[in-house]
Amino acid sequence: MIIRDVAAATSREVTPEGFLHVRARIARSGLHDYRGDEIGAPAPFGPGDRVRVYRPPDEVFSPESMASFGSKPVTDGHPPAMVDATNWKRYAVGQSGPVVTREGDHLAADLMIGDAAGAERALAGAELSNGYFADFVFEPGTTPEGEAYDAVQRNIRGNHLALVDAGRCGASCRIGDAAVLDCSCEGSGEPRLADEADHLRQRIVSLEATHRQALEAKDGALAALAAKIPDAAALDALVAERAGVIETARRVLGPAFDPAGHAVGDIRRCVVAAVLGADGLRERGGIYVTAAFDTLRAARATANPLAHAVSIGLRDAAGTRDAALNARNHHLAGAWKGDLDQGAS
Repeated sequence: MIIRDVAAATSREVTPEGFLHVRARIARSGLHDYRGDEIGAPAPFGPGDRVRVYRPPDEVFSPESMASFGSKPVTDGHPPAMVDATNWKRYAVGQSGPVVTREGDHLAADLMIGDAAGAERALAGAELSNGYFADFVFEPGTTPEGEAYDAVQRNIRGNHLALVDAGRCGASCRIGDAAVLDCSCEGSGEPRLADEADHLRQRIVSLEATHRQALEAKDGALAALAAKIPDAAALDALVAERAGVIETARRVLGPAFDPAGHAVGDIRRCVVAAVLGADGLRERGGIYVTAAFDTLRAARATANPLAHAVSIGLRDAAGTRDAALNARNHHLAGAWKGDLDQGAS
């Protein structure tokens, strides 16, 4: 579990380059107060209940715990995830020194804040909040000093130090304070402004990710639409094709034919229907209409005898079919009379 506690700055120095060097107490043994929802406390603790946690000296000052706080990133606010090599560049504004020492009941380390905005915020009075991993054993007991606790903290491992507006100890633990401060962190357990700020930052990060995903989806849709837009050569071909179809249509249908609002396929169908009749196009698809239109256009545009004959054939074929249909219907209508020799007269 990642935990956020407050550290106290004991000294500060600004280098000629603008880097801020801070000596800070970053962890303390003894009792600490947490809210139930901060540490995942089980029943009967509620989310806002105060949980007294004992941090034994042998855990805080173990070689593993002390070494884990060395060379760790300093962040501007608590990041929404633990800091590692994949996001260090995004969140880090500085770093702790490699050597962590013991000062009484505290761990202490040198911090370097290299980011100008981070250094300015620190000098303006920001507090330090320590982010680390730890295990919690929820078993009641009593400290060697006789103080009751609800849980014990084990396996403490540092992750980062954050510049925050308000930490667990309140306004007294500021980087700008020159005094050596003992941050006992024994509060009332009420929600802290730092938690609210952290939740807000996490919400902003989530909204940024959602917005970025929406923009990527929109960019993809725009790219798909752009791929459907014909290039200059294709546009020229479409314009030339439409102009040719309109020219043929006016030759067949008359110069008053208005193509506005009609697709090329619809214009072709109108021309073929005018020559073959509407019945001749019944149940005929676009391929037939295009072929018939091209044949009619060739017959009118050239003196090609074959095209002219095919054009007449298309027209005559429709007429022959209609005549045959009428003759059959006439024959069937009088067949009951027994007059099998009646014709189509």
